[in-house]
Amino acid sequence: MRDFIDTSNNSIWSFDDDVVFEIEEGIYTFYTASGVKVVNVPTTLAPYTPPVITPEEAAVIEKKRLWRVRQQDALVALVATDTVALRCFKAGVPYPQDWNEYTWALRDIISVEGGDPAAQFPIEPDYPANT
Repeated sequence: MRDFIDTSNNSIWSFDDDVVFEIEEGIYTFYTASGVKVVNVPTTLAPYTPPVITPEEAAVIEKKRLWRVRQQDALVALVATDTVALRCFKAGVPYPQDWNEYTWALRDIISVEGGDPAAQFPIEPDYPANT
């Protein structure tokens, strides 16, 4: 595959290796292996080499991805705390402090842009007695 970028809109065009091209006055013309001109190709194409991602950049990208997964897990757990709140309400039991702290720990994860995805996830307390 050979890649070209349309300099007018930054879209990437990929051509099979058997496609040949000619350059005349900075404009590329493309032909199939059998010599047929490829039509509907912009005249604003230029060769393109995708940027190489360094290991450091890949590590940053992966850490961000893992943090987003952590935030999704925290959101699912936070939604589940509503069940505990309803159980307490229906049973006339005050919402326990450990559940309140757990809820806020989950909200903290959801609310920050980035964090340590390897940090310990908040531990769900036991269900309140009599609920």
